[in-house]
Amino acid sequence: MKKKTQVLIVVMIIGIVLTAVGLGDAMTFLSGKVVNFNDASIGDFDEKALAKGEIFYVDGPFATLEQSQKRYGVTTSKTETNYYIVAANMDKEAYMNGDFDDTFYVVLAVSNKDLISELDSAVNAWEKYLDGDSDVPDINIDIKGKLIKQSDESDYKKYRDDFLDGDDTPVAEMMIQNGEIGASTFVIVGVGLVLALGSLIILIVSAVKKKKQEKAEELY
Repeated sequence: MKKKTQVLIVVMIIGIVLTAVGLGDAMTFLSGKVVNFNDASIGDFDEKALAKGEIFYVDGPFATLEQSQKRYGVTTSKTETNYYIVAANMDKEAYMNGDFDDTFYVVLAVSNKDLISELDSAVNAWEKYLDGDSDVPDINIDIKGKLIKQSDESDYKKYRDDFLDGDDTPVAEMMIQNGEIGASTFVIVGVGLVLALGSLIILIVSAVKKKKQEKAEELY
């Protein structure tokens, strides 16, 4: 296999991967389905959708995922994702009135450093209140993201279940991955399609051209 063909195949694979990664988010965005974190049933968290709302109660993180990006064996960047437990259908008024009938937990995955700092501060505020050192926290944190499947890894499930041990509040099937789906998603899909289709077309044209040359050589 010629080096040019190898390069084109690699480019095509990259294009397919980019398209696959962005297409799911694009389809979720285009579906128009948005789950309001503060006015939803636990069944609304069974399918992919956009999600938004305001957090009042948060605990955790129960797990942290660290990912490294490497180039030529050198780490170029690191991403840290924290997994929190947040209460849906819960605000200060409902909490003060003991209205927990519609409350359920949702896992929230966050990699934004500013939001992680804000959530950690909220967790500390709740810990002080539960220890009797302060009044009920006045917390109102905006979130926007998408619903995705929770990890199937045994370690993840163990950390989550151990963290919730003894708490019988139901937990939603899917979790919220914080982060808005914007124009960049469609750019990724577009670039992926261009790379994939462009490489495929070049490969096909090259194959046809090579076949014609081989036939012409056979004639002579």
